[in-house]
Order: sequence, then C-alpha cells, then structure tokens
Amino acid sequence: MRLSIQRETLLKSLQQVVGVVERRQTLPVLANLLFVVGNGELALTGTDLEVEMVSRTSADDMVEGEVTIPARKLFDICRALPDGCKIKLEQQGEKVLVNAGRSRFTLATLPASEFPSTDGIEVIEKVSLPEASLKALMDQTSFAMAHQDVRYYLNGLLLDLREDSLRCVATDGHRLALAETKLQTAVSARRQIIIPRKGVMELMGLLESGDGDVELEFARNHLRVRRGAVTFTSKLIDGRFPDYEAVIPLGVDKEIRVNRDELKSALQRAAILSNEKYRGVKLEVGPNRLRIIAHNPEQEEAVEEVEAQTGVAELSVGFNVNYLQDALAAIGGDEVLLCLRDAQSSCLLRKRRCAPRHHAAATVVSRWWFRLWKKPTVTSRGLLFGGMLESSLATDRAAAGESAPFRTAGVDSRTRLECLRGCERCRQDDLARSCLHAVAWAFVPCWWQGGHTARWQRRLLGFRATRRLSGRDTARWHRSR
Repeated sequence: MRLSIQRETLLKSLQQVVGVVERRQTLPVLANLLFVVGNGELALTGTDLEVEMVSRTSADDMVEGEVTIPARKLFDICRALPDGCKIKLEQQGEKVLVNAGRSRFTLATLPASEFPSTDGIEVIEKVSLPEASLKALMDQTSFAMAHQDVRYYLNGLLLDLREDSLRCVATDGHRLALAETKLQTAVSARRQIIIPRKGVMELMGLLESGDGDVELEFARNHLRVRRGAVTFTSKLIDGRFPDYEAVIPLGVDKEIRVNRDELKSALQRAAILSNEKYRGVKLEVGPNRLRIIAHNPEQEEAVEEVEAQTGVAELSVGFNVNYLQDALAAIGGDEVLLCLRDAQSSCLLRKRRCAPRHHAAATVVSRWWFRLWKKPTVTSRGLLFGGMLESSLATDRAAAGESAPFRTAGVDSRTRLECLRGCERCRQDDLARSCLHAVAWAFVPCWWQGGHTARWQRRLLGFRATRRLSGRDTARWHRSR
C-alpha cells in the first residue's frame, strides 16, 4: 500500500473517524484505523464494536492495499505537521513509513484481516431527510438522555419512524424531550429504534447545518447514516422504550407565556443560591408575573420576578433548576409556554407556535421538591409526602411486570416514589422498606443538613437512632402504628 495526500485532506478524514476509537480497548486492533486503498480512493475506518465510522477521500500516487495504523499516533502526527505539506504513506512489511518534508516517522501496523467489519447488515427501510433537520432533532432532545442508568434502554435516543414523520425522544426518568419533523416520503410501517449514547454524540459531531440530505438505513440491529463521503453505523439497544406519549400532559389548561431569555437569565441567577445537591427552585405564578425562589443550607434566599402572560390566579410548584435550564437552552425561540394542569402534575415546555399534539420541540419536566414547607400526611402504610418526585414511566414498568426503582406507596395509586439516593438496596428490597426509606429522607427540606436530619427523623418517626433506616426500623414503625 502506498499513497500521497495533502495534510489538510488527511487531517479532516482523521478528525471524522478518530473519535470512535477508544483509548482503552479489549482488542489491540481496535486502537488502529483501517486504511484501504482501492477503486481510486482512500477509505479510513474506525470502530469500537458498537459504533463504526468510514470516511472516503481522494489521494495521489496510490498503490492498492490495506493495513491498520495506530489511530491516535497518526492523528497527533498530522496535527503537528505544518500547514500545506504533503504526506506520503508507504507500507514496508509490518511497518508504515510516514514522510512529510524533512520529517519521517515509522509506525507499527496490524493485519487488516483482524479488523472487524459490519458490511453484511440487511437494510429493512431507507429514509432521506435534510441534514439540518436531523441535527436539530438531536440537538433538541439529546440532553435528556440518561447516563449509566440501570435501565439500559434509557441510555440512548429513541428514533420513532412514523408514516410521514420522524420523532426523536429521550428521557432519564425525570424529564423527557421530544422533537418531530416531517419526512419527504412516507414509509411502509412504523419502527422504533434506540441509538446508544455514544452513537448519538458521534452522529451529532458529524452532522452540520447544511443544505444537503442524509440517508438513514434501518436494519434489525443497526442504524446506518450516509452523509456524502462519510458513513456512520451504530448498533442498537435491544430494549423496549417506555410509552412516552402517556407521559406528556395533554389536558393542560394553565399556560404561562414568558420571554425565553429573561426566564433563562433569572433561573441562572437564582440557581446561585440553590441547594448544591438538589438544585431545587420554587415557581410562584400569579397574575402577569412569575416569581422564582431558591434557598440553600446557609439560610440564604434568592428571589427573581419575571413578567409573564398568565391566566392563573395563584400556583406554586417546584423544579430542579438544571432541568429547566437545559430545556430552555434546547427549545430556542423568543417565547416559551409553560403548560401545567395543577401543582401536582408535570410541566410541559414548548415553543409558542407549537400545537399541543404536534411538538416541534417539547420538554416534559417532573415536579421536584414541591410543597417543601407543608406538613406530611401520616397514613396506615407509611408517611406520604406531597413533594415526592412522580413519574408516569413507572406505570409502563409495572404493566410489563419489571422491577424498577420506582415504587408504589400503597396509599395512593397515583403516587410513584423513588429512592432519593438511588441505592442498589432499594431497587432489590421489599416494597415497605424502599417506600419508607424514600419517604423518610423526603421529609428533610433540601436546605437542612447534619443534625437537623436526625432530629426530624426522631420527631416524625419516633426513632432514637441517628443512622439510616433499616428493615428492622421499618417493622418497628409499622407495629407502632
């Protein structure tokens, strides 16, 4: 194998594929790039067995052949060379000689026969759409993907291919983002696939806001995206994505119209004095105003007031400020609508000119630490606190008979409880322990720490112990009731 190529041309192709290569690999050949010279072009391939990227470009003085070259080393060499120089690569036995001006480098190689390939996938459906549209869909939804969640199917992005539209959906159990675009041609059947997180990030880095089109090829276990001289292939997550349409609150009758930039700036200022762990802020809605309140363990307070067009007399609800900021950054536009049904339900954020049932870009945010100052309710089964985080995704999990960190309290069928610490024990133990464990920690307002936590546990639960609640504590508390 031999070729001659301009530095800028080779560097551009290397930048497109080198991100797929991990620094630590199970197989030595996965740290290399596959160079294939043939059919009048140079093809560079990088993979980690989950995502594969192929870039094709032209070169001079080519001699057909194939070999694998260390990806990071070659990329660093090309990046360090001066602009405008010409690079010559020539294979000599088990080595590759790289010449550029007065510089000379010798790199070790591995046989191309050891390099894995995904050429033999069977394409079921092909869809073509503008590149800018696909990039916009992913930019508006990817922030809501879960990261290293035990529910593996949430660690990715759902592509919902419908008859005449394509939807991108992402959720981490606390928030959900949805974006939709129309297709140029109709498809034969509806399909849903889940792209892993790494594949989404690599594809977002590849796409640009240009005028060209991209082609999506759907296979049974793979997704392939063709964009000009670059081909992206990713394995899919084998799992059932939750029924996201059931989470979106459609019966909302309380709308708050507010300037996006003003709300984003106010949240940014209020977040400075919010609790560093829970990041909770309280939204108080009144006639033509929206007040944002934040507290922290040092008893400091931030109050921001923003002009808003509302038809709500009085309403108070709390959210994680990071969730609101991420949603506002993704939605875009001059004005946004905050749609609520009541203080107990989730909030729908969408653009002003977006129909409720056709979300060009919408985000559902679950309420967070609502009614922090209200007295909890004591019931026969446990302590029920109005400020617990609820998630409609638990309904789908329960219907499928799967275990999850979302638990039903047994007091109110509409309430879904989650362990605030997300510990493994609460995912595996019985209902009573995880329910009481989650609620007991929910009693402590987010700005109280240290001894206040133990004092509130003794006062409300009647325990002398200052340690975390155990199964024996749970049984003692039930007997005492």
